[in-house]
Amino acid sequence: MSTSWRDKQQPSLINFIAAFLAANSYRLNFLSISPDFIFNNGGLSVAFVFETNWGCQNEGAVFSRVNTLKRQIKHLYVVVVVPTREQSETFNQSYHKYGMELGCPTFVPVTDPEMGFEKIVKIAHALGVCKQQDIISTMKNEREQAVQSMDAFLCVLTSIPGIDNHDANALAQAIGSIEAIAKASKKFILENTDLSTDKAETVVRLAAEIIMSYYGSSSSGGWGGQRVEYGRTYVVRPKGRHQATILWLHGLGDNGASWSQLLDSLSLPNIKWICPTAATRPVTAFGGFPCTAWFDVEDTSVDGCDDIEGLDASAAHIANLLSSEPPDVKLGIGGFSMGAAAALYSAACYAQGKFSSSISYPITLSAIISLSGWLPCSRTLRSKIESSHMAARRAASLPILLSHGRADEVVSYRNAERSTDSLRSSGFLYLHLKSYNGLGHYTIPEEMDDVGKWLSSRLGLGRSR
Repeated sequence: MSTSWRDKQQPSLINFIAAFLAANSYRLNFLSISPDFIFNNGGLSVAFVFETNWGCQNEGAVFSRVNTLKRQIKHLYVVVVVPTREQSETFNQSYHKYGMELGCPTFVPVTDPEMGFEKIVKIAHALGVCKQQDIISTMKNEREQAVQSMDAFLCVLTSIPGIDNHDANALAQAIGSIEAIAKASKKFILENTDLSTDKAETVVRLAAEIIMSYYGSSSSGGWGGQRVEYGRTYVVRPKGRHQATILWLHGLGDNGASWSQLLDSLSLPNIKWICPTAATRPVTAFGGFPCTAWFDVEDTSVDGCDDIEGLDASAAHIANLLSSEPPDVKLGIGGFSMGAAAALYSAACYAQGKFSSSISYPITLSAIISLSGWLPCSRTLRSKIESSHMAARRAASLPILLSHGRADEVVSYRNAERSTDSLRSSGFLYLHLKSYNGLGHYTIPEEMDDVGKWLSSRLGLGRSR
């Protein structure tokens, strides 16, 4: 992945996002003309365009891009940074000149780039897009977690003899994540930072050892299981007799709150929903930038490299949250996108009776739901299931629903087909793949209604015991 966005210090979050996405547009160019930032809020895609260098010379290109995007994206917001009165006046003139309609899309002129993102989310909240979440508080918490992650980053690197904060920041800008620094050569460090030869030699000699002492022995995710700190867990209580508990996992960069409100609206009174929030960790797909993630990921497909330790840690956290449920209640795991991948990985652990670390899997599962997801570790699953008679029995009896949009541009529908084929060939026979024409990487009421019907049927909800 390109790292040209690290070539200079970025003064704000908005500039960071804009520069990063520009450098990696080949990976994130899902539409013919892409927005700068998309986040998924309870299955609803909200897109942002950040124009940080407004001027008369680029107004035509800006409004042409906006006009194209607003035809493709319903919830589109354009943050325009206009720090001077002159820029503000030229923006207002251009807004009317190019015939923009009020609220289509929503423009937010701001004088402070750092405050622009919070202001735009407040507007989204007021319009109901964010489903009455306290999303500003959530974003502040996530920003604080990112700061804490950077503090930990500096703590680790400055514990290397002779390395100060300036050196640590230089390494971060030139190389990126802690794991990448641990693997960097002396030549690369000297060519891309201002560190002296002695300091570069010290980093090469001691970085890996010191990093392992802080983060454990992981070579994939860099997060020892005991170091992972998960976010807040949201619970939706059953409105009727408690017959089942489903733990639901959000997608990359999301949180448990957004899905808890959507799930609460479903007509499933006998289900208790548990919606945890993933740990904030560096994500390879984002160049090492930290966000909520169930495991590290470079490519959202069955062909991507598998972060076994991260998957194991999240699967253990999921099982632990479900382990205290009443013994007569049926248990299930579902999720969206990366959360769906973690749910399918949990299904594999349940069938095998153990995590990849060989620790026993502690609970019995009755249902798995995957929305817009993929199956991690698909290449080795079949041999692991076939090696055990009990694993084959558990796999054959576990109901799994895979639901996917045929127009999904983030996790392609082909991944759903390949995941289904891999599961079936591994002995998971109780499978159903449901597709939706025209559906992208989000959910719709029809899909959630189908999920409810499937759960009611497979778990026998509402029936007398």
